[in-house]
Amino acid sequence: MIRQLQKRFILAAVLSLLAVLTVIVGAVNVSNYLSFVREADSTLETLCLGDGSFGPGPDAEGGRTDPASRIPKELPFRARYFSVTLSSSGQILSSDLEHVAAVTEEEAARLAKEAALSGHGKGFLNGYRYTALEREHGTKLIFLDCSSELSSFRTNLRSSILISLGGLAAVFVLLLLLSRRIVRPFTENYEKQKRFITNAGHELKTPLAIINADTEVLEMDGENEFLTDIRKQTAKMARLTGDLVTLARMEETDSPRVMQVFSLSSLAEEAAESARTLAVSRQKTFTAEIAPDLEMEGDEQAVSSVLGILLDNAFKYSPENGAVAVTLERKGKQAVLTVENDSTEPVTKENCARMFERFYRSDAARGSGREGFGLGLAIAETAVTAHKGKIAAEPRKEGQALAVTVRLPLG
Repeated sequence: MIRQLQKRFILAAVLSLLAVLTVIVGAVNVSNYLSFVREADSTLETLCLGDGSFGPGPDAEGGRTDPASRIPKELPFRARYFSVTLSSSGQILSSDLEHVAAVTEEEAARLAKEAALSGHGKGFLNGYRYTALEREHGTKLIFLDCSSELSSFRTNLRSSILISLGGLAAVFVLLLLLSRRIVRPFTENYEKQKRFITNAGHELKTPLAIINADTEVLEMDGENEFLTDIRKQTAKMARLTGDLVTLARMEETDSPRVMQVFSLSSLAEEAAESARTLAVSRQKTFTAEIAPDLEMEGDEQAVSSVLGILLDNAFKYSPENGAVAVTLERKGKQAVLTVENDSTEPVTKENCARMFERFYRSDAARGSGREGFGLGLAIAETAVTAHKGKIAAEPRKEGQALAVTVRLPLG
């Protein structure tokens, strides 16, 4: 449990940092990209005013518009651009390559036709930002060389991602080194709690045994309702003490376990045989489908206790003439055990989510008079988790039945 807490803490911290870095890196780079695009579009707009150059161009009244007043003085010397005019049929009418040296007539024509076929008024193509001007004699496409800006943007994007990943890796390493120290107070308190439960359980066994023995002596002079009640309550306390000690021992990761390869199918068959006898005595329907030859490595006694707990609960909380079913099957590299029973009370997802909590019993179960402390499924969950398996409960038959499914790795 402590190791799982440590892993969850590291995972939560790393995912939180990853989310923050993603937002920061994304916001910075998107902002830089939009700023770069706005600057390129502003330059293209100026070139449109000059009809493909930074010189005066025709205005709406037939005069000339000089865009030089709205641009930096050095921009015409820094910008590399060219323009191509296409007819409505896609033929090259004219081209202006005076302000770019790296583009040939053929390449300019190809880029212009490709941009015209795209159907977009503006966009990026091979490192050029282009815009289209509709003219009476055709379409003029103006291209602005943005290759250096795009290269710089990609470099900054790559650098920011690598730096963020490096920082994330460094934080991950630090968390690995410091996580034990961070969760140490919780670990110490948890270990003290388990030791207290174990020690208290052992200490309670002696006075309970003495009370039970004294009750037997007193009963020799004749039974009465008080002695019967004392015996009943001491037996109940003994069962509760045993369950708490069992739960504490199962949660001890350093406690010795008898790990061996055993037949899970045979174990389930034995439990099913006992359940058939119980079903006859309680007048309930019982069915079992056990897949043969399923073997796993683990603590056979612990897995057997899981089967016993699930079957005991299924019979205890099923109505008169109710049905209980057990299935064991192979799914991939896992054995899937399902115990399903009709329920005396409606089964909801909320109840299923809390069934594995210690001492949890629904209100209907507490008022039904059935014996139990709400520790059985908690013990089963601990045993299944110790075998690197999973256990879950879910409603069936529209909430009129309960199914508990256990998944265990096969050997």
